[in-house]
Amino acid sequence: MTSFNWDNWIENELPLDARLTQSSMTVDDHRLKAIWNCAFPNGLKHHEWSQLIYLMHVLDGSEYPMSFRAIAHHIGILLNINYVYLLNEVYGVDSIKPDQETLTWLKQQLQACGYYEWLMEDNV
Repeated sequence: MTSFNWDNWIENELPLDARLTQSSMTVDDHRLKAIWNCAFPNGLKHHEWSQLIYLMHVLDGSEYPMSFRAIAHHIGILLNINYVYLLNEVYGVDSIKPDQETLTWLKQQLQACGYYEWLMEDNV
């Protein structure tokens, strides 16, 4: 079975109406986008953002609980796409195999750019 190429799909095949626009984002969304830009100035590939899903749900979930929809929304802001296109990936969090090196790097980037402070402001 061939695995799905998420990176190609997002860059080349995702319908244009699935992309986020500046006007469709709230003030908090724009703040989160700034955090993502700080933490990941070159963006993330599928392996990295799937690990971010794992980090947000499994590792940080007890301290910063959020719904699957909220996780998909946050990842959608990172990838600049509507959250509905990511829900199945988020629902499949239990099938994501943790990569400790990537998780450590993600956590460091998030801490350095104020993500956890933003979460504590009750933005989940």
